[in-house]
Order: sequence, then C-alpha cells, then structure tokens
Amino acid sequence: MTPGLVDLHTHVYPYGSAIGIPADELVAHQCTTTCVSAGDAGANNFAAFRRHIAAQTRTRLYAFVHIANMGLTPFPVAELYNIDFAQTDVAARAIAENADMVLGAKVTVADWWLWNQIPVTLGNLVGGFIFTGLAIYLTYRPRLVADRPVADRPVPESARVGMPSRVAAE
Repeated sequence: MTPGLVDLHTHVYPYGSAIGIPADELVAHQCTTTCVSAGDAGANNFAAFRRHIAAQTRTRLYAFVHIANMGLTPFPVAELYNIDFAQTDVAARAIAENADMVLGAKVTVADWWLWNQIPVTLGNLVGGFIFTGLAIYLTYRPRLVADRPVADRPVPESARVGMPSRVAAE
C-alpha cells in the first residue's frame, strides 16, 4: 500500500469548465488522495470553486489560480484568446486570500506559443516572402522586348533578307 499519492494536474471543476470531472469520481480510479486543480478557476470564479467544489468533496483539493480571470470556463475557446482576460493583479489577490489551498498561479506557455509566437512567426514568413520576393522579382525580372536597348533586340526574319550571313545566322 502506498498512501497519500497526489495528482498534480487535474481538472476537478465540473461546472466551471467543459473538461472538469468531480474529484471524488476521479480519485478512486487513479489511487490518489489529493488533487491539484490546474487552473480550472480564475480570480472571478475561485470563490465558487472553493465553496461549491472543494467544500463538498471528500478528496483533499489544492489549486492553481489561473491568470485569466475566468479560468478555463470558456473551453474549448482558449482562455487567453483575449489578452485582456489576463489580470495578474486580481489573480495575485485571489492567491493571497486563499493561501490555505492555493499553491500558486497557472501560467501557460502553450497559450503564448499558440496565440503569440506562431502567428507572429507565420506573419513574418508570409510578409518576408511576399515583400522580399516581390522586390527581388521586380529588380531582376525578365525584360520585355520593348524594354531592351535597340542593339539587343532580335532581328525580324523579314529584315534578314540581303544581310551578310553572319548577321542572318544570329
């Protein structure tokens, strides 16, 4: 027997996000006694998580407060789709007010990659290909016959009659 296993990444806010599972249903299958909610609740709904979920469950619960003020409520839409939802001051206040069960803040690198780094990189690539490629093409594009100097223009077939053979061969 191994007592006191802790699951460090759970989503145990069943009415607060689409991916939440009741903690008491979860622990029986994974042989844990303690769960840590991985940012299910943000500062705006952490009081509801504490009162209606943590207080009603037999499982020992700890949590990370999500920096997005509503946590994972909008799932499957990314919680930081609008960066204005990231309110670190109210998240810090929620952490301080609930220090007995909050372990810290949930900050996601995946959101940064998905909503910042990938679009910026793609924009740089597309913009670079279009603008750099367009500038190179316009600089080194093949010239039309009318744009060439007279000495470089090909001699029409009708004008070659009576020319010396060396000029006619060109």
